[in-house]
Amino acid sequence: MLDLDAFCRRIGYSGPIGADLVTLSGLQRAFVLSVPFENIDIRIGRPLRLEVGWLFEKIVSERRGGFCFELNGLFGAVLEQLGFGVTRLGVSLRNRETGSWTSPFAHLALRVELDEPFLVDVGLDDPARAPLRIQDEGEQSDGWARYRIFREEEGSWLLALGEPGAPLEARYRFDGQERRLEDFAQTCERLQTSLDSPFLRDYLCCQARAEGRVMVTGQRVVEVDRAGRREKTLFDRDAFVEALREHLGLDLPAILLALPDCA
Repeated sequence: MLDLDAFCRRIGYSGPIGADLVTLSGLQRAFVLSVPFENIDIRIGRPLRLEVGWLFEKIVSERRGGFCFELNGLFGAVLEQLGFGVTRLGVSLRNRETGSWTSPFAHLALRVELDEPFLVDVGLDDPARAPLRIQDEGEQSDGWARYRIFREEEGSWLLALGEPGAPLEARYRFDGQERRLEDFAQTCERLQTSLDSPFLRDYLCCQARAEGRVMVTGQRVVEVDRAGRREKTLFDRDAFVEALREHLGLDLPAILLALPDCA
Protein backbone atom coordinates (compact mmCIF):
# COMPACT_ATOMS: atom_id res chain seq x y z
CA MET A 1 0.00 0.00 0.00
CA LEU A 2 1.21 3.48 -0.86
CA ASP A 3 1.38 6.23 1.76
CA LEU A 4 -1.30 8.52 0.35
CA ASP A 5 -0.74 11.18 3.02
CA ALA A 6 2.91 11.45 1.99
CA PHE A 7 1.88 11.59 -1.67
CA CYS A 8 -0.55 14.43 -1.00
CA ARG A 9 2.09 16.33 0.98
CA ARG A 10 4.54 15.90 -1.89
CA ILE A 11 2.17 17.52 -4.39
CA GLY A 12 0.69 20.03 -1.95
CA TYR A 13 -2.85 18.64 -2.18
CA SER A 14 -5.26 19.17 0.70
CA GLY A 15 -8.60 18.85 -1.09
CA PRO A 16 -11.30 16.19 -0.89
CA ILE A 17 -10.46 12.52 -1.34
CA GLY A 18 -12.89 10.27 -3.16
CA ALA A 19 -13.22 8.38 -6.43
CA ASP A 20 -14.87 11.31 -8.19
CA LEU A 21 -14.11 14.04 -10.72
CA VAL A 22 -13.44 16.70 -8.09
CA THR A 23 -10.67 14.61 -6.52
CA LEU A 24 -9.27 13.50 -9.87
CA SER A 25 -9.10 17.07 -11.16
CA GLY A 26 -7.52 18.37 -7.96
CA LEU A 27 -4.90 15.62 -7.79
CA GLN A 28 -3.96 15.96 -11.45
CA ARG A 29 -3.55 19.71 -11.27
CA ALA A 30 -1.53 19.54 -8.05
CA PHE A 31 0.69 16.80 -9.47
CA VAL A 32 1.61 18.50 -12.74
CA LEU A 33 2.25 21.85 -11.03
CA SER A 34 4.63 20.32 -8.48
CA VAL A 35 6.29 17.24 -10.00
CA PRO A 36 8.65 17.98 -12.92
CA PHE A 37 9.19 16.04 -16.10
CA GLU A 38 12.94 15.30 -16.03
CA ASN A 39 15.51 12.90 -17.43
CA ILE A 40 18.40 13.46 -15.01
CA ASP A 41 18.71 9.78 -14.10
CA ILE A 42 18.97 8.78 -17.75
CA ARG A 43 21.68 11.38 -18.36
CA ILE A 44 23.80 10.28 -15.40
CA GLY A 45 23.31 6.55 -16.01
CA ARG A 46 21.11 5.71 -13.02
CA PRO A 47 18.89 2.80 -14.14
CA LEU A 48 15.13 3.32 -13.92
CA ARG A 49 12.77 0.70 -12.54
CA LEU A 50 9.12 0.43 -13.49
CA GLU A 51 8.09 -0.74 -10.04
CA VAL A 52 5.50 1.28 -8.14
CA GLY A 53 7.38 1.13 -4.82
CA TRP A 54 10.57 2.37 -6.46
CA LEU A 55 8.68 5.13 -8.27
CA PHE A 56 7.09 6.24 -4.99
CA GLU A 57 10.49 6.40 -3.30
CA LYS A 58 11.96 8.47 -6.11
CA ILE A 59 9.11 10.90 -6.77
CA VAL A 60 7.68 11.26 -3.25
CA SER A 61 10.48 10.49 -0.79
CA GLU A 62 13.34 11.93 -2.88
CA ARG A 63 11.09 14.73 -4.20
CA ARG A 64 12.11 14.01 -7.77
CA GLY A 65 10.34 13.95 -11.11
CA GLY A 66 10.64 11.55 -14.02
CA PHE A 67 9.39 10.86 -17.52
CA CYS A 68 6.11 9.41 -18.76
CA PHE A 69 6.43 5.80 -17.61
CA GLU A 70 7.44 6.92 -14.13
CA LEU A 71 4.99 9.79 -13.67
CA ASN A 72 1.91 8.11 -15.08
CA GLY A 73 3.06 4.81 -13.55
CA LEU A 74 2.91 6.24 -10.05
CA PHE A 75 -0.15 8.42 -10.61
CA GLY A 76 -2.14 5.48 -11.97
CA ALA A 77 -1.26 3.38 -8.92
CA VAL A 78 -2.35 6.18 -6.57
CA LEU A 79 -5.68 6.54 -8.38
CA GLU A 80 -6.30 2.80 -8.18
CA GLN A 81 -5.64 2.82 -4.43
CA LEU A 82 -8.22 5.59 -4.11
CA GLY A 83 -10.80 3.43 -5.86
CA PHE A 84 -10.68 4.78 -9.42
CA GLY A 85 -10.96 2.46 -12.38
CA VAL A 86 -7.71 2.95 -14.30
CA THR A 87 -6.64 1.56 -17.68
CA ARG A 88 -3.03 2.03 -18.81
CA LEU A 89 -2.85 3.03 -22.46
CA GLY A 90 -0.07 2.69 -25.00
CA VAL A 91 0.36 5.87 -27.01
CA SER A 92 1.92 6.61 -30.40
CA LEU A 93 3.61 10.00 -30.62
CA ARG A 94 3.70 12.14 -33.75
CA ASN A 95 7.01 13.54 -34.98
CA ARG A 96 6.27 17.23 -35.52
CA GLU A 97 8.94 17.55 -38.22
CA THR A 98 8.22 14.46 -40.33
CA GLY A 99 4.61 13.70 -39.39
CA SER A 100 5.53 10.04 -38.79
CA TRP A 101 4.23 8.05 -35.82
CA THR A 102 6.13 6.02 -33.24
CA SER A 103 5.23 2.57 -31.91
CA PRO A 104 2.19 2.34 -29.60
CA PHE A 105 4.49 1.84 -26.62
CA ALA A 106 6.35 5.14 -27.00
CA HIS A 107 4.30 6.81 -24.28
CA LEU A 108 2.07 5.80 -21.37
CA ALA A 109 -1.21 7.55 -20.58
CA LEU A 110 -4.22 6.68 -18.39
CA ARG A 111 -7.92 6.26 -18.99
CA VAL A 112 -9.93 6.83 -15.83
CA GLU A 113 -13.52 5.62 -15.63
CA LEU A 114 -16.12 7.76 -13.90
CA ASP A 115 -19.62 8.37 -15.29
CA GLU A 116 -17.72 8.68 -18.58
CA PRO A 117 -14.09 7.93 -19.55
CA PHE A 118 -11.41 10.56 -19.05
CA LEU A 119 -7.91 10.81 -20.51
CA VAL A 120 -5.40 11.58 -17.76
CA ASP A 121 -1.78 12.23 -18.68
CA VAL A 122 0.68 13.73 -16.18
CA GLY A 123 3.72 12.43 -18.08
CA LEU A 124 4.36 14.99 -20.83
CA ASP A 125 6.85 17.85 -20.80
CA ASP A 126 3.80 20.15 -20.95
CA PRO A 127 1.04 18.00 -19.44
CA ALA A 128 -2.68 18.70 -19.35
CA ARG A 129 -3.67 20.34 -16.08
CA ALA A 130 -7.11 18.72 -16.07
CA PRO A 131 -8.73 15.42 -17.11
CA LEU A 132 -10.00 15.40 -20.71
CA ARG A 133 -13.32 13.86 -21.74
CA ILE A 134 -12.54 11.15 -24.28
CA GLN A 135 -16.03 11.03 -25.77
CA ASP A 136 -16.33 14.81 -26.22
CA GLU A 137 -15.05 15.87 -29.66
CA GLY A 138 -15.50 19.54 -28.82
CA GLU A 139 -12.65 21.78 -27.77
CA GLN A 140 -11.55 21.45 -24.14
CA SER A 141 -9.22 23.65 -22.09
CA ASP A 142 -7.13 23.24 -18.96
CA GLY A 143 -6.76 26.99 -18.47
CA TRP A 144 -3.62 27.15 -20.60
CA ALA A 145 -3.72 24.87 -23.66
CA ARG A 146 -6.66 23.79 -25.82
CA TYR A 147 -7.40 20.16 -26.66
CA ARG A 148 -9.61 18.07 -28.92
CA ILE A 149 -9.97 14.29 -28.98
CA PHE A 150 -11.16 12.75 -32.24
CA ARG A 151 -12.41 9.19 -32.77
CA GLU A 152 -10.74 7.71 -35.84
CA GLU A 153 -12.38 5.26 -38.23
CA GLU A 154 -10.27 2.31 -37.13
CA GLY A 155 -11.37 2.84 -33.53
CA SER A 156 -8.41 4.71 -32.07
CA TRP A 157 -8.46 8.26 -30.69
CA LEU A 158 -6.36 11.21 -31.82
CA LEU A 159 -5.37 13.95 -29.38
CA ALA A 160 -4.71 17.44 -30.78
CA LEU A 161 -3.55 20.38 -28.71
CA GLY A 162 -2.65 24.01 -29.15
CA GLU A 163 -1.11 26.60 -26.87
CA PRO A 164 -2.56 30.13 -26.71
CA GLY A 165 -2.38 31.76 -30.12
CA ALA A 166 -1.40 28.51 -31.89
CA PRO A 167 -3.57 26.20 -34.00
CA LEU A 168 -4.52 22.74 -32.80
CA GLU A 169 -1.96 20.15 -33.87
CA ALA A 170 -2.10 16.35 -33.69
CA ARG A 171 0.06 15.22 -30.78
CA TYR A 172 -0.64 11.53 -30.19
CA ARG A 173 -3.05 8.65 -30.73
CA PHE A 174 -4.16 5.79 -28.53
CA ASP A 175 -6.52 2.84 -28.62
CA GLY A 176 -8.54 1.36 -25.79
CA GLN A 177 -6.43 -1.73 -25.23
CA GLU A 178 -5.40 -2.24 -21.62
CA ARG A 179 -1.65 -2.41 -20.98
CA ARG A 180 0.43 -3.26 -17.93
CA LEU A 181 3.23 -1.08 -16.62
CA GLU A 182 5.72 -3.82 -17.39
CA ASP A 183 4.63 -3.76 -21.05
CA PHE A 184 6.61 -0.53 -21.39
CA ALA A 185 9.85 -1.97 -19.96
CA GLN A 186 11.48 -2.57 -23.36
CA THR A 187 10.82 1.00 -24.53
CA CYS A 188 11.94 2.34 -21.15
CA GLU A 189 15.22 0.43 -21.48
CA ARG A 190 15.76 1.61 -25.06
CA LEU A 191 15.24 5.24 -24.11
CA GLN A 192 17.91 4.87 -21.43
CA THR A 193 20.52 3.17 -23.60
CA SER A 194 19.98 3.65 -27.34
CA LEU A 195 22.19 6.17 -29.12
CA ASP A 196 19.11 7.57 -30.89
CA SER A 197 17.29 8.29 -27.63
CA PRO A 198 16.40 12.00 -27.31
CA PHE A 199 16.82 11.70 -23.54
CA LEU A 200 20.56 11.01 -23.87
CA ARG A 201 21.28 14.14 -25.92
CA ASP A 202 20.73 16.74 -23.24
CA TYR A 203 19.06 17.38 -19.92
CA LEU A 204 15.33 18.01 -20.37
CA CYS A 205 13.68 19.22 -17.18
CA CYS A 206 10.25 20.85 -17.42
CA GLN A 207 7.66 22.15 -14.99
CA ALA A 208 4.08 23.05 -15.86
CA ARG A 209 2.69 26.28 -14.49
CA ALA A 210 -0.94 27.30 -14.21
CA GLU A 211 -0.58 29.37 -17.38
CA GLY A 212 2.64 28.34 -19.03
CA ARG A 213 5.70 26.23 -18.42
CA VAL A 214 9.44 26.41 -17.78
CA MET A 215 12.12 24.20 -19.34
CA VAL A 216 15.70 23.79 -18.10
CA THR A 217 18.28 22.11 -20.33
CA GLY A 218 22.03 21.87 -19.87
CA GLN A 219 22.50 25.20 -21.63
CA ARG A 220 19.41 27.34 -21.13
CA VAL A 221 16.20 28.18 -19.30
CA VAL A 222 13.09 28.76 -21.41
CA GLU A 223 9.94 30.24 -19.87
CA VAL A 224 6.66 30.40 -21.80
CA ASP A 225 3.50 32.14 -20.64
CA ARG A 226 0.86 34.50 -21.99
CA ALA A 227 3.43 37.30 -22.13
CA GLY A 228 5.53 35.29 -24.59
CA ARG A 229 8.78 33.32 -24.55
CA ARG A 230 11.96 34.21 -22.65
CA GLU A 231 15.34 32.46 -22.77
CA LYS A 232 18.38 32.61 -20.51
CA THR A 233 21.73 31.01 -21.27
CA LEU A 234 23.38 28.79 -18.66
CA PHE A 235 27.17 28.99 -18.91
CA ASP A 236 28.30 26.29 -16.47
CA ARG A 237 27.21 23.46 -14.19
CA ASP A 238 26.65 25.72 -11.18
CA ALA A 239 24.18 27.82 -13.16
CA PHE A 240 22.40 24.65 -14.30
CA VAL A 241 22.16 23.33 -10.74
CA GLU A 242 20.79 26.64 -9.49
CA ALA A 243 18.24 26.75 -12.31
CA LEU A 244 16.98 23.28 -11.35
CA ARG A 245 16.58 24.43 -7.77
CA GLU A 246 14.95 27.77 -8.61
CA HIS A 247 12.55 26.72 -11.35
CA LEU A 248 11.79 23.07 -10.62
CA GLY A 249 12.43 22.69 -6.91
CA LEU A 250 15.06 20.00 -7.56
CA ASP A 251 17.79 20.02 -4.92
CA LEU A 252 19.84 16.89 -5.48
CA PRO A 253 23.30 17.13 -3.91
CA ALA A 254 24.07 13.40 -3.95
CA ILE A 255 23.08 12.93 -7.56
CA LEU A 256 24.48 16.21 -8.78
CA LEU A 257 27.96 15.13 -7.73
CA ALA A 258 27.82 12.83 -10.75
CA LEU A 259 26.70 15.48 -13.23
CA PRO A 260 29.27 16.34 -15.91
CA ASP A 261 29.87 19.96 -16.83
CA CYS A 262 26.95 21.19 -18.89
CA ALA A 263 28.57 23.92 -20.93
